[in-house]
Amino acid sequence: MVSQEMLRGYMLEEVLAYLVKKSGFNLLVDASQDRNNLAMKRGDLVVRGRGKYHQANVLGQLEWTPAFTYPLRLFVEAKFRKDPIGIDVVRNAISILLDVNQKSTLNEEDILLQKYHYVYALFSTSGFTEDSVYMGLAHQISLIDLNSSDYSVLLESIRTAARNIKGDIDNMDNIVYNLRYILRRKLRTLPIRIEYYGGRMNDHEQIEELLGNMIKTTENYGELFIGMPNIPFMILLKPEKRDEFIRYLERKPNHKINITWSHHIDKRRTWTIRPSESPEEYKLTFKLPSVLAKRIFGTIDEGIYERALSAKEKYFSHIIIYRKVQRQIQWYKLNYDRDETLKYLENS
Repeated sequence: MVSQEMLRGYMLEEVLAYLVKKSGFNLLVDASQDRNNLAMKRGDLVVRGRGKYHQANVLGQLEWTPAFTYPLRLFVEAKFRKDPIGIDVVRNAISILLDVNQKSTLNEEDILLQKYHYVYALFSTSGFTEDSVYMGLAHQISLIDLNSSDYSVLLESIRTAARNIKGDIDNMDNIVYNLRYILRRKLRTLPIRIEYYGGRMNDHEQIEELLGNMIKTTENYGELFIGMPNIPFMILLKPEKRDEFIRYLERKPNHKINITWSHHIDKRRTWTIRPSESPEEYKLTFKLPSVLAKRIFGTIDEGIYERALSAKEKYFSHIIIYRKVQRQIQWYKLNYDRDETLKYLENS
């Protein structure tokens, strides 16, 4: 039996796939996209590892290949729970990566087959335990905390949709398949035409109606941006006004930024980015990883300001953003400026 918690997680994964699709990742949904490395098991996409096949609820492939590595594929897993995500979930992600990235060559003919480098991003609506954070950092698993006021409206729409589906849909057979298909079609993340498998779709119109408000809310968010700072995992950047931010990026793809925070917002963990030259042009927010928050704010004294400045210089000296624009991958560089940040704070 599929629980509300599981439904919420499945829907959140599809929403995230939509919100970051312009970061250059194409969704892989069917084994026909790569017969050598992918397969279908009971209707689910799985990735071939060295020891076994691993289910991939949401799997994206980067359209460009980083230097000195294989083409990159990203597992996306989302947990929509009340309690912080524990170390067991991170261990599972590590074991999957270990198996799929160490897939052995079986014979001489296989040696020229296309290989991929797999990475993993875990999203949580309730944060992560300290042990899971340190384990994720050690093994370069990106842990992204969505427990922020920035995402409260979106998460509430998912929560409501899951509750209504559990309450109103009598036939829950194949509900996960149905949800994924409907969301991928409505959110336009399907890369290829997917036919109905053996009439598995049931209560299609009713499910689509129950998802209507959630889909509209997702589309209103429009786009989130994946940022790559000087730490071994990604951060999720939310613009206050998406169009203004994109226009600024197009004018100045390489520019200086201020990074600030407030005592009164999300326990100092939601940080704000503005362009140094004209701070009112755009505003971005991101959630500070908990391990950094503890290091900076674990002791409340006058030293927190210097610790915060040092953390910005060390971990966020520059943030790289990739974005697909008219079938081309563009990259943008946001460079932290300590002096301009201090001036901005003095004048605020």
